[in-house]
Amino acid sequence: KNTQELAKEGFRVFAIDLIGYGYSDKPDPQELAKFSGENQRDLDSYARFAPPDAKRYGEVGETPFTDMAHPIGSGYNFFTWADQTKAFIDEVVGEKAFMICNSIGSCVGLQCAVDFKDSALGVQILDPSLRLLNFKRQNPIQ
Repeated sequence: KNTQELAKEGFRVFAIDLIGYGYSDKPDPQELAKFSGENQRDLDSYARFAPPDAKRYGEVGETPFTDMAHPIGSGYNFFTWADQTKAFIDEVVGEKAFMICNSIGSCVGLQCAVDFKDSALGVQILDPSLRLLNFKRQNPIQ
């Protein structure tokens, strides 16, 4: 419903299905892993958001929040979906885009904006789903 209303106001509006969701293909997670967005990134560099002396909780690797890599090596992860979103912006939209993201797409839109600043005008998140984040390994709120 919102898509039609925004289009009536003169905005170019697109709604995409992330791979594995909606009407998109749903490849086997292990087969998709060879195309994983994790393979294109230095995941250790994401630790820059935490102070070096932050207290660690549990076996978390190098970041005090959560492991950056998918625990079973699946290609279904925020990095892969951010790459998919970036490709859509480049190939279809053709210019910087403002992303309005719902549910799991909220984390994807934020990841896309962090990784590809040249593609994002901004991100609006609606009803974010955090189910892929590992809550057990996050620092407690202090």
